[in-house]
Amino acid sequence: MPAKACQMLMPAIACLCLPSLGSDLALCRLARAAPTSLTGRRFRAASEVQQLLGRVRQALYCEIQLDSNRAKMPLTFQSRIIDERVAVIRCKGRIAFGPEAEALEAEVERQTKVAGTNFYQVKIVVLNLGETEYIDSSGLGTLIRLYGVLRAVGGGLKLCQLSPNVLRVIEVSNLRSLFPPYDSEAEAIQALRGTDWNQDDQRQTGRITIVCIDPSRDLLAGLSALLTNSGYEVFTTRHIGEAATLAKSVKAPIVVCGPGLLNVPTGPEIIEKLSRAEIKVLQLPSDFHTVEAGQASQDLLTQVRALVASQASA
Repeated sequence: MPAKACQMLMPAIACLCLPSLGSDLALCRLARAAPTSLTGRRFRAASEVQQLLGRVRQALYCEIQLDSNRAKMPLTFQSRIIDERVAVIRCKGRIAFGPEAEALEAEVERQTKVAGTNFYQVKIVVLNLGETEYIDSSGLGTLIRLYGVLRAVGGGLKLCQLSPNVLRVIEVSNLRSLFPPYDSEAEAIQALRGTDWNQDDQRQTGRITIVCIDPSRDLLAGLSALLTNSGYEVFTTRHIGEAATLAKSVKAPIVVCGPGLLNVPTGPEIIEKLSRAEIKVLQLPSDFHTVEAGQASQDLLTQVRALVASQASA
């Protein structure tokens, strides 16, 4: 390529260092401007640059489209059974409120249950989350509920090769003791085989009691695990009408109302009833399901601690 063409291409190469929409527009302007004031050999050199920039621009456009499609990619799975006892499921995509969380639950059931029954022929599950780029509060609740279900039938759930985003969520949510991260599938399988699942959990005394209410089982599972691992005694119910009775019976000074309560016609009446009983009520926002799980967990714990402090000073 002529030296002049190489000189003209340098700004384009610099633009490639910042692959953004603005860089793409800059390339478009450079390509359009290249041949306007040149003739002869210089014109041909500029035309060659224009063609190259056109290819670059197309490549950048395709990359932008690919990034957009990645953000919308559904959760996919690669599953296998080891020794007829362990299901290893590799998850790629997002574990989020809605179809993705439901798909994960369905895949675990497909790999563990005898089709058409509730009989578990495989009770040990390892989830490889190395390609799981995002998890929200509902997705975290799904993991916790699967953990409880598998443990109840004598099995268990382990996570391995966690992506940086998922690992951060587990740590921020104080769930590392529930889901210790393993570096490999083999390490997670070995840990499951050596776990005593019949060991009873010891109920701790002297802890502040919190009642959580919401129609969603996944949300309640997530709230229960988060608050329990943060030192609180937690009771949950999906039956909105019994919330006040449950709170009184367990002497809970705080009730956490999930976003599902906002859609219940009697929700305001229930909250008023709790307030009259001198119970502090924390209403979670409507978008709690979809907020990044780590941030949602931090916000929730901050608000709960504030309520505990106000209750102690009252």
